[in-house]
Amino acid sequence: MWSLGCIVAELYTGRHLFPGENQQDQLARIMEVLGPPPESLISKSPRKTVYFNRNLRPKRVVGSDGKGKRYGRKTLKQVLECGDEAFVNFIGACLCWNPDLRMTPQEALLHPFINNL
Repeated sequence: MWSLGCIVAELYTGRHLFPGENQQDQLARIMEVLGPPPESLISKSPRKTVYFNRNLRPKRVVGSDGKGKRYGRKTLKQVLECGDEAFVNFIGACLCWNPDLRMTPQEALLHPFINNL
């Protein structure tokens, strides 16, 4: 569902949703919008030390523009640059950090964004 959300967003807007320069930059761009993942998810990652410190806080990332990333500073609506609330809600439901709380394919089929197409 995460991948579906990214692809639908890209098809709808014509732009990459999280255009990272590398894996660390891409994760930082995701966290700019969604905030850091829950510690329970981070602690399960075999690569957590690449992206997070010992306290499970994101390591500082500086983009090629020289600016550091600030987590949770952008809204999904801002990044999508779209006023379609059903679309923004659909993408947000796809991009939930916790896979157990993420929208399921069955729920997606019933979502107003899909039903209004």
